[in-house]
Amino acid sequence: MELPARSITTYLTTHPGSHCADCLARAIGLPAGQVSMVMRRLREAGDFRTETGSCTDCRRKVSVIRAGLAG
Repeated sequence: MELPARSITTYLTTHPGSHCADCLARAIGLPAGQVSMVMRRLREAGDFRTETGSCTDCRRKVSVIRAGLAG
């Protein structure tokens, strides 16, 4: 799981905004389920913030993640 986490972390820190699991999966080329699991781990580690909001890419109001302080 280290490589997917690194890919997602790199993407989030180089692409500002809030991203949903589906859009992250499409951008990185990973299954959405795997991206969702990594999103939970990144949030728990405190390096990224997750919330219900508008995805920068698809504009749907869903659970999104972005780089920044946890809160």
